[in-house]
Amino acid sequence: MKRLFLALELPQYFKEKLIADRSLFLINGPVRWVSIENLHVTLFFIGDFNELMLDKLKEELNLVLNNQQVFELELDKLVLMPKKRPYMIWAQFKPNQEFNEMYKKVALYFSQKPNHEIIIHTTLARFKGYTDIVLSQPLPTEISVQIKQVVLYESKLKPSGVEYFLLKKYKLSN
Repeated sequence: MKRLFLALELPQYFKEKLIADRSLFLINGPVRWVSIENLHVTLFFIGDFNELMLDKLKEELNLVLNNQQVFELELDKLVLMPKKRPYMIWAQFKPNQEFNEMYKKVALYFSQKPNHEIIIHTTLARFKGYTDIVLSQPLPTEISVQIKQVVLYESKLKPSGVEYFLLKKYKLSN
């Protein structure tokens, strides 16, 4: 079994901007920042998947994602999540119709009812226990990113953190 998910690939310049935004936080406590190569926006978590069916899945995802257009996501804010007992820092994007439609198509392919409260985000950091974190200044306004492809990843959980392995890229139409 392989642990799989679909993600929106973020361009390198945008990842570098997110890494630079770490300086916006005043942090008192241990924080594990996500490495730049692991920054992404999860489109859909597939979960454990039979390795023998992987080639078929790749082909069928070609059909599911066919005719999906390139689109833009606009960064909204940096937030601590979940709200009640936070253990992550997210870069949260504004709601996006194109993202929602693509998510619904993928969810239906996997015979799952689409979740109507999707929060489009990328995880910037994780922390355990009490960590005092304050956003020291507002986020620069109107930062957007063009999404040009969806990526199928395998994730492996290790004591040092999660590792992602690229299995296939799906280019979006112009």
